Amino acid sequence: MNENSWACYSRNRKGQHGVGLRLLSLWKDEWKKGDVVLDIGCGTGELTKMIAENDDVNQVIGIDISAKAIDFARQHNSVDGKIKYLVGDAMLLQDSFSYFEKAFTKVYSNVALQWMENKEKVFRNVCWCLKDGGSCVINVLRGENETFYNVYHRSTKLPKWIKYFEGFEPKYYSVFGSLGDFDDLVSRCGFKQYPRIIDAYTTGQSLNTKEEHKDFMRPVLTHLEFIPVDLKEDFLEDCFQLFRRISPNTAHTEDDALFWRYDILDVKLVK
Repeated sequence: MNENSWACYSRNRKGQHGVGLRLLSLWKDEWKKGDVVLDIGCGTGELTKMIAENDDVNQVIGIDISAKAIDFARQHNSVDGKIKYLVGDAMLLQDSFSYFEKAFTKVYSNVALQWMENKEKVFRNVCWCLKDGGSCVINVLRGENETFYNVYHRSTKLPKWIKYFEGFEPKYYSVFGSLGDFDDLVSRCGFKQYPRIIDAYTTGQSLNTKEEHKDFMRPVLTHLEFIPVDLKEDFLEDCFQLFRRISPNTAHTEDDALFWRYDILDVKLVK
């Protein structure tokens, strides 16, 4: 994520918020008094706060690799005595937070896994964090048809801008392969075969103006940081035009209300 744009992310996260609520619904009627929840990739903390406001939840720990995201979450989405926000990498939990071992009844992660290259390591760490019988709900963007995946990767190859990205390795790792392959992966990580939910669906969000689209892209185009300050707006304009060209729905309205398509994989697992 682009370190300097978390306020933009918070303002323009309605799509992420919607899929996050759907993910939380997988725990419907499963909350228990004293639940302790880990939110991996908590970002700006809006859904972390929502979890903490559940009367059954005793504590929530939100972690994110971005110190600035954690600062934003602490300032805007705290609940006294119930939330702790920490800077942390989901691929390094066992090295960084030894006290997380079997500490949580639930683990939650909303649209964060695509930023983590080693999915198997993440799921092994999630299993390690959970108490026996605990569960996790995690989603991830997947598929080459997913709009943001295409904008992210193709924008690094735009001829006008490619010189700024020499040596840059895209750090956006969608999940590919069959659902069976994914099922095999989580089985290797220590989760029970049943009950298990792995559900693929397509959704998205519309934004009303070009500026809203640019604000949506600012925090999530991680390579924006390599563009000189005085050229960032020009680069975002070209990314918006790229989005228009590859979007499955172009020019809904005269004010550029276009649609970002998300191909989502929801996962619910029990240890």
